[in-house]
Amino acid sequence: GRLFFVSAGDSRIYRFRDATLRQVSRDHSLRELCAAPDMPGNIILNSFGGGSSFFIDAGLAARKVLNEDVYLLCSDGVSDMLSDLEIEAILGADGREDAL
Repeated sequence: GRLFFVSAGDSRIYRFRDATLRQVSRDHSLRELCAAPDMPGNIILNSFGGGSSFFIDAGLAARKVLNEDVYLLCSDGVSDMLSDLEIEAILGADGREDAL
């Protein structure tokens, strides 16, 4: 009933539960690792296959996975183009065409 993850780079893992989106993984970007929101987000400091060494984050995404949970693994092409509120609207749309 638990869900674990490993990540390297800037592809994000989200959990959508009770109409709320939560980012589970963290980006390995200069902005995130330095906690500097003014830094560019496209400078990746760590990635699998991007150099001779890399690190991974590993953790527990959920102590208990619920039947209604939705987990989303997405590239920065999604997370850079859509806000968390827009992703929440899409995941909570239940097939509605007016999600955005």
